[in-house]
Amino acid sequence: MRRAAIYCRISSDREGLALGVTRQEEDCRELARRHGYTIVRVFKDNDTSASRHSKKPRPEFTEMMQLAEAGQFDAIISWSTSRLTRRPLEHERLIPLFEEHKILIHTVKAGDHDYTTARGRRRAREDAARDAEEVEEAAERSRRQKIQAAMAGEWRGGRRPYGYGPVVGTDAKSGAPIIDCDRLEPAEAAEIRQATAAVIAGASLRSLAADMNARGCLTSTGKKWTGAELRRVLLRARNAGLIEIKDDNGAMKVVAKAKWPKIVNEEEWQAAVAVLSDPTRRTNHTNSAQRWLGSGLYRCAVCGDTVRATQVRGRRGEPRSGLTVYRCRKTTMRDREHVTKRVDQVDDLVSRVVVGWMTQPEALAALRPSSDVDVPLLRAEATSLRRRLDEADHMFAAGELDRRRLAKISSEVREKLKQVELRLTEAASTGPLAGVADAADVGAAWSALDVSRQQAIIEAICDVELHPSRKGRPPGWQPGQPYFDPETVVFRWRR
Repeated sequence: MRRAAIYCRISSDREGLALGVTRQEEDCRELARRHGYTIVRVFKDNDTSASRHSKKPRPEFTEMMQLAEAGQFDAIISWSTSRLTRRPLEHERLIPLFEEHKILIHTVKAGDHDYTTARGRRRAREDAARDAEEVEEAAERSRRQKIQAAMAGEWRGGRRPYGYGPVVGTDAKSGAPIIDCDRLEPAEAAEIRQATAAVIAGASLRSLAADMNARGCLTSTGKKWTGAELRRVLLRARNAGLIEIKDDNGAMKVVAKAKWPKIVNEEEWQAAVAVLSDPTRRTNHTNSAQRWLGSGLYRCAVCGDTVRATQVRGRRGEPRSGLTVYRCRKTTMRDREHVTKRVDQVDDLVSRVVVGWMTQPEALAALRPSSDVDVPLLRAEATSLRRRLDEADHMFAAGELDRRRLAKISSEVREKLKQVELRLTEAASTGPLAGVADAADVGAAWSALDVSRQQAIIEAICDVELHPSRKGRPPGWQPGQPYFDPETVVFRWRR
């Protein structure tokens, strides 16, 4: 009995109907019948590319190769060599396998491949090179088309970007919704504006994502938000009505104004990018750091290390309900010289002091951005500098500038543009106190903030040091009062 395996694959199946692989199998079965083979197994990898650019695994192909090495069949039948693989290295892997086991390759479109002969191996290599070339040429065409669309300020395809693309109709053939990615989705655009302002003011991505999920706001693919996904959305140049492409070094650069409407101003987007790209930006990684105001923020006055919130436990290790303390990381049963203080007492004091500080007119004025920044003038200057960069590129392409002169002009103009963008960013960066210190009720505004935003305000205005408590009752203690001594919480003001 002559045994054969059929391998079917299609790169893209957006409808998920697997019609392509079904048609391939029908043609391969007919070829097997003509050659007198008995089909022992059909392997199918649907919606999976076989090019070297694909990172998606092909489990059926891998299993087929393992069974071929075990001698489970005498031939492999595929619709074409490109359906089997588009990677020259995989073709080279087939040669020693089939030399040893005498397995043949049959294709519906390209005929038979006999890896046991020199002519067969040469033909297989030629087919592999041609298939790889077709894939690379298609990728080059796609990249050129996207660059051309980008330079024209047009949408380049891909999944629906959050904030854009209301449904404007239904495709008559497939029934799929038609999405206009050049128009705003008002509710989603409002979420981006709110998140951008919150990030500039110091809110954490994780707290913002949690809030959006709690309110039922999902991503453009219908999934819950994560901090990483929200960061990716806020970093998009699209939000500011700009188009970015990768340069030869793989770095993103703005190349054109988009035709679609912007969600935020360019300086607001740049401010958000500056915050999210800052390597010194403190991020919270533990639940306690999000729940408790001082975790990772207040410092032990003895050693300078930050404190963390921990639940007090009894002698047998059981947690004591409702009693949580800030404890220096170096505090142990033997070493009590470091800090241990109740969370509720310290946080209440810090909140009252910070709110009181923010009600002082002179303190608020010190943190407000300068009002002498002419934003429209800076925008015009940035546009002019970008135009000069484009003109230099065109002159180089026309042979009017050599590479050395182009590099000199580009370096000088980019440095000026960097300084202008920095001033625009500073103009948009109102700081963490925006919307709080200038609120009608500062205390209510403070209480409405999430913990990460409150932490950002404290970081901006002061350092909080926790000193060890004195032995015995604090000065002025009255019966019924706690032993907490407010003087052991010291504020080091930055302003």
